[in-house]
Amino acid sequence: MSEAVSLDPRRLNVLATGMERGLPIYDSLLRLEADGTIVPWRAAGMTSTDNVVWTLTLRDDVTFTDETPLDADAVVYNIDRHRAPDSLSVGKGQLADVVDVRAVDELTVQITLGTASGGFPTILTAESPVGFIGSPTAVKADPEGFGQHPVGAGPFMVEEWVRDDHLTLVRNPDCWQEGLPRLDSLRFVITPDDQSRVDTLRTGGIDLTAGDPANYRAILGDDRFVVHPQSGAQFIFLNESTIAGQDQRLRRAIQLAFDPDEAEAVIFGPDSSWDGDTSCLPFFASSGLCLEEAVEPDREEARRLVAEYLADGNSARLALTINKQKVTDAEFIQATLNGIGLDIEIVGLDATEMFSNEIEGKYELAWSGLSSLTSFYPRAYSQFHSSGLNLVKHTNSAFDGALVQGRDGATAEDRQDGWRRMLEIVRDDARSLVGVGGHHARLRNPVSVHDLQAHAALVLEPVDTFVRHDAFRRGLLAEERGDGADVMMAVG
Repeated sequence: MSEAVSLDPRRLNVLATGMERGLPIYDSLLRLEADGTIVPWRAAGMTSTDNVVWTLTLRDDVTFTDETPLDADAVVYNIDRHRAPDSLSVGKGQLADVVDVRAVDELTVQITLGTASGGFPTILTAESPVGFIGSPTAVKADPEGFGQHPVGAGPFMVEEWVRDDHLTLVRNPDCWQEGLPRLDSLRFVITPDDQSRVDTLRTGGIDLTAGDPANYRAILGDDRFVVHPQSGAQFIFLNESTIAGQDQRLRRAIQLAFDPDEAEAVIFGPDSSWDGDTSCLPFFASSGLCLEEAVEPDREEARRLVAEYLADGNSARLALTINKQKVTDAEFIQATLNGIGLDIEIVGLDATEMFSNEIEGKYELAWSGLSSLTSFYPRAYSQFHSSGLNLVKHTNSAFDGALVQGRDGATAEDRQDGWRRMLEIVRDDARSLVGVGGHHARLRNPVSVHDLQAHAALVLEPVDTFVRHDAFRRGLLAEERGDGADVMMAVG
């Protein structure tokens, strides 16, 4: 995790780079439940008869913390900011099929799409910054400074932001949900080092953090703490715009090289709760999307494919771009791929620079991760569709088509068929990247450590596990702390 570039919704991207800090400031228009259903939240609801024209109905009792009404004009203004020609928002791609957005009346917004999309409301949940609505009054007053001094209608508002040190949010006394929030403040402390975050948690300096498996293992026997696994996964992938990434033999070799049991032993050790099932990635085991067969590791075949690849005059040397904090992971990847005949150079970068290079395609082989996802669309979809960030830089129309069906299918069954077809393409053709896996923490299912069976995506471990002090868990989930509590969270 890293310091946020900005808290303007147009600049928010993924969890650990600002989304988790933006949510308490803005809240979301709709809410995505753990079972995939979308329910009213800060908006009263969203409906459509044809999945083309969508009607968003707002509540009449919501205002921003500067007392500007959160009305239809405010929503249209915010959506138009994401769609603007100069916008660099991830929401711009998610809104690419929007033909028209208009305020029908004070509390009604009509959004017209170019093609029918049954999954469109998802982008107005906390899965996308499009669902975060900022005060038009505040944006217009200071467009450049709004990201540093954001104004939303969420349960908290910014009291102080000292970059690279801390962000303090205080309770919004006029929150649209009566009696909430129960906490008086949230303080995000920027602590880049994983071990430092866990050590500070143990000494009582913070209440909540994310920890790397190597660091949180020491507190597993301490009953003061609760470790909550998160969904998501870490993976490696080839750049498909390069000669190496375009060679199916190399993609398949990397797919076959990693043994998830070995990854578990090296990265997690004996305390892992992974069940060994790789057939459902990146979905829940209860999703109904699990494939009947998963690809089995086969290093002998991987070596043969690499030897064939090298015999054609290709280079064995590949640079691995990875988060510099992930030393164990980097060394494990390097040893595994060197073992099948490649020559891996480790290039460790801070998280922000790593992700920037991946977006721009400035890598040969890269590591990345996706944190907790209730829905593959829109966040992961935006990262892997060729019209979005397209981290793997692919041009695979079949994979794109499966993603579009998973997004736009008229019914939940149609959308599931798309996601299932995506998994089959990843498994059978060793093509196109999907790099998420695991189970959502709210379901209390075990963490997953998986080999993703993709030419460009080999899951080595779940995303950093959420370590929560038990008193904090009681305070937020069982509501035993009551009003007047302050919570500190360390982020890196």
